[in-house]
Amino acid sequence: MENNNKSHSSDRVNFQHLRYNGYRFQVAPWLLVYWRVTDTKKVRILWNLSRKVSHSVIRNKLKRWCREFIRIQLKDIWSIKGLDVNFVFKLQKKDFYKELRSEEVHRELFKFDKRIRDSLGKSP
Repeated sequence: MENNNKSHSSDRVNFQHLRYNGYRFQVAPWLLVYWRVTDTKKVRILWNLSRKVSHSVIRNKLKRWCREFIRIQLKDIWSIKGLDVNFVFKLQKKDFYKELRSEEVHRELFKFDKRIRDSLGKSP
């Protein structure tokens, strides 16, 4: 069976470029975000979630919460321009992510939202 997905390797290069040339924002001690605004009118998200962070249910929950936040909060930004985001979840003490609640994640991601809006010159 042939793999016709040719954008995979170019996406990797784009996200490496994002990490070295994009904006870096330490949202919380446990979350680091690299991001940049693009002209593609697409939102592309990359996750750095090691298996050491937590088990798969928790990792998927974190991804779902971040996706939902971007879908709701940043809709007005990526309807005009695109957005490349790389979420890096750092290793924490045992069961830290298991005890983390969506409200806490969203509260921290509002800092990220404010940073993007400030850099674009838009008020929330």
